[in-house]
Amino acid sequence: QDIPMEFKTEGLKAIADSCDGSYRAALQQLEQCIDSGLFDISSLQKEIGIASQQTFINCLDDMLNGNPSERLFNTLVEGDYNANFNLMFKVIAEAETYRIFKALPYGDNEYFVKQAAAYAAHKNFMKVKDAFYKFAVENKDYIKKNCYYMFVCSIIDMCKPETTVRRRIES
Repeated sequence: QDIPMEFKTEGLKAIADSCDGSYRAALQQLEQCIDSGLFDISSLQKEIGIASQQTFINCLDDMLNGNPSERLFNTLVEGDYNANFNLMFKVIAEAETYRIFKALPYGDNEYFVKQAAAYAAHKNFMKVKDAFYKFAVENKDYIKKNCYYMFVCSIIDMCKPETTVRRRIES
């Protein structure tokens, strides 16, 4: 069967990212794609629960800005929440690596370098990075789904911009 080039470039990367180094899980997801004929990214995300790193780049934008968007909510509740957390943490770890070394551990793709640099410079980055690291350490064996939901919600709350009313009250 003909496999589209988009799948060979984007789909396989999405599978690799979502499997967090598990060869067995990657093979299972690849077999699911081939058996079901799902080769475009949106189908992989909807039908199999495979998310791309780009999905979490978009989500991190929303979290850093305290924006409880529909996109973030859908990503939060769809797919494998452990894989989702690992992908979000990967994006944050890359930004932190860039902040310290001015380089990325997986090569210097211009798009990802710009993203990492922007995140590392964001006013809320250090709070988010520290919260992710603490959550990862505290939940290293198993992340409960509801704890994951609460964690993401707390990040959004922590990063919400202060309103003028709140500033006046505190003054």
